[in-house]
Amino acid sequence: MQSDVTEASQLAERLRTEVNAYEVRFQNHRFRLTASFGVVEIKQNSDLFDSVKEADAALYEAKHTGRNQVVAVGF
Repeated sequence: MQSDVTEASQLAERLRTEVNAYEVRFQNHRFRLTASFGVVEIKQNSDLFDSVKEADAALYEAKHTGRNQVVAVGF
């Protein structure tokens, strides 16, 4: 499946929303999970490992700028 960074970001946002909507109950406690995503566009001739590093950097940014969000690069 091929998609651009906008479509991938939209999918990540839907996943993030679904994860956050789920309420976990454990021993009389309730809490919600959060999810952060780093999204990057992998260009046709780019190095896969460099793209993974970029996605990891975007994920790191998402976690350190408030968590529970999607950060996309490369569009």
